[in-house]
Parts: sequence; structure tokens; C-alpha cells
Amino acid sequence: MRQQKRIALAIVTLAIFVDIMIYSLIIPLLPQFVRKLGLAENTANLLYGSYAWGLLLVLPLAGWASDRFGRRMPMIWGLIGLLVSTFMFMWSTQLVWLIVARVLQGVSAAFNWTAGLALLADFFPKEERGKAMGIAFSGTSIANLVGPPLSGWLFDLGGLSWPFIFAAILVVIDLLARVLFLKDNPNFREVSREKVNWKGLLAPLNMFYFVNIVIAAGVISLLEPTLSVFLDKIAHFSPQKIGFLFGAMTLTSAIFYPLGGYLSDKFSRIKILTIGFVGMVIFFGVLPLQLDDWYLFTASAMIGVFGGLHFAPIIPAISDNAEKNGIGYGALYAIFNLIYTIGIAIGPLVAILITVPQYGIVSLASVGVFVLVYGWMTRSHKKQLA
Repeated sequence: MRQQKRIALAIVTLAIFVDIMIYSLIIPLLPQFVRKLGLAENTANLLYGSYAWGLLLVLPLAGWASDRFGRRMPMIWGLIGLLVSTFMFMWSTQLVWLIVARVLQGVSAAFNWTAGLALLADFFPKEERGKAMGIAFSGTSIANLVGPPLSGWLFDLGGLSWPFIFAAILVVIDLLARVLFLKDNPNFREVSREKVNWKGLLAPLNMFYFVNIVIAAGVISLLEPTLSVFLDKIAHFSPQKIGFLFGAMTLTSAIFYPLGGYLSDKFSRIKILTIGFVGMVIFFGVLPLQLDDWYLFTASAMIGVFGGLHFAPIIPAISDNAEKNGIGYGALYAIFNLIYTIGIAIGPLVAILITVPQYGIVSLASVGVFVLVYGWMTRSHKKQLA
């Protein structure tokens, strides 16, 4: 059983890494699709955001399939879908098929993430589950850091198809690992049953953190498609240079994320989150004010710094509240994934309405939402702020 636990953790970590890697590969390539197909910027945002809608729409079905058929088969189905979508990106010459490919990426992610996290819950008891989830989620930071620069470099090396050829190779390796080594826990139906304390889960303090998840995910998913096209069109960045800019943002976030967690343990989760939020929206709002390389890279890096500080306290905070209110970790992570998906679905929709020079409007709107929710939470649960 110990060996199967290690295999399950390794495969889920690889699954998350591959999914986020392929998700992020498209960021520096968006301007090339815009140019190749003659798309409007808003249409490019629609293409980018369709991933989240595929993920959001299929999440309930993915959860049902994971409980009905076990974790292994939905994870294999998800990866086959990801392979098909990768080839569609490589060969499609029409917008409609690119959107279908992006939606299929989201559908695949729904099966991979839902079944993968459930698999960890099956094999790891409650006292080990948090550590296992942390190891698995480390794949997201590495993939976000490596994906955009690597995609830009591959494009410069061999054109638009090369990043997707690399992605297909990754998927095949992942698929072989799942087919050959992945096994279900025989007792997965009993292990995964968890009573949900909805009152505790939807308490005002948790809702405050959920809203901040939506803000954080929404800001990043707004920034990724709009900024890449803006940098290509206005600042004349190459795909590789766009990839390095997003890599710098991810690197600073990865560095300051652990610091944010440490500071939130030592001082106050809400204080550190608030400092991170304020810094993030300020640098997000002022990002388009200059086009000099040093300014754009510095502002992007600072978004990563404060974004890491903003997001780091959230998972420990909702985990703390889960323990106090008897909320199962399975339900908690399922809701977390749902809320995060809503955030990454909202960002591209907002991108249809605004342009990069109007980032300040989004910053002000985010501050308004933050203040309203903070005020409501404070009135409802003053004791929990101590």
C-alpha cells in the first residue's frame, strides 16, 4: 500500500504539471493565432477563456464519473482528451476548431483534477492529506514558471507547431505512466464518502477567502490573454520575450508564496492577505503606464510578489476553518477548485469589455468588492478575526 501511495502521488503531481504546462503554453502564442487567423483581440480572449468554461461545465460529471468508475479510468479518459486537443491546436486553421480544442482542454482538466485529487484522498489519511496535496500542487508553480518561456523558445526555434509537438510528447509519457502504473484504491467508495458541513463551509469568513480566490484567479486570467496580445502589438515583444515576462511573474510569485505562508502563520492571515491584495492591484493598475522593458518586467515581477503574498494565506486559512467546523478536506478542495475555476472563467469575460490601458478600472472594482466583503465578514464574524 505504501508503494501505491507513492505512485499515486507521483502520477497526480505529473498530471497537474502536464495540465498546467499545456494550459500555459498558449500564453505567448496567442498573438500568433491572432495574426494567423486575423482575429480581433476580444475573440482571442474568448479563445483563451473557453478552457475555463469547459472545465466548469464538466466538473459535476467528472466528480460523478470518478465515484462511479474509480479514479484511474477518468484520469485516462482526461488525458486522451488532452492529447486530441493538442493535435487539434497543431492542425486547426479555423477559429471554431481552436475553441473546440481549448474547451476540450478544460474538459480534460476537469477529469484529471477531480479524479486525481480524489485519488490522493483515497490513499492518504486526513493527517497526511494536506502534505500530499501540497506536493501535488507544487507542479503548478513549476509548470507556470517553465511553460511560457519554453513555448516562446520553441516557437522561435521551429514555428507554431513545435510547442504542441512538445506538449503531445509530454501527454504520451503521462498516459503511459497512468496505463502502466496507476491503480485504484479497492476501497475508494468507502474512503471518499464525506459528510459536508455546508453551514461551516459557507461561513462568512470562508466566503471572504473564496471571494479573494475569485479576485486572484480573475486578475491572472484577465492579464494572461490581454497582456500577451498587447505586448506583441504595442511593445513589439517576441513570443520568447513574452514568455520570459510571464516567467518572471511566476518566479517572484513562487519565491514569495512560501514567505506569505510563513508570515500569515506568524502574524495574521487576513493582514498578510490584505497587504498582498493592495500591492497586487496597485501594480496591476499601473502596469500599462509605460512600455519600457525594465518597467514592464519590474511591474510584472511585483504583481508576482504581491500575488504570492495575497494567495498564500488562503488555503491554510480555509483549512484552519475546516478543522474548527468539522469540514472534510475532500469537500473543501472540491469547493476550492470550483471557486478557482469560476475566477479563471470570469477573467476572460472581463477582458472582452476592457483593454490593457484600462487595467486601473479593474483594480478599483476589485478594491470595491474586497471592501464590501471584508465589511460584511467583519460584522458577521468579529470573533474570528482575533
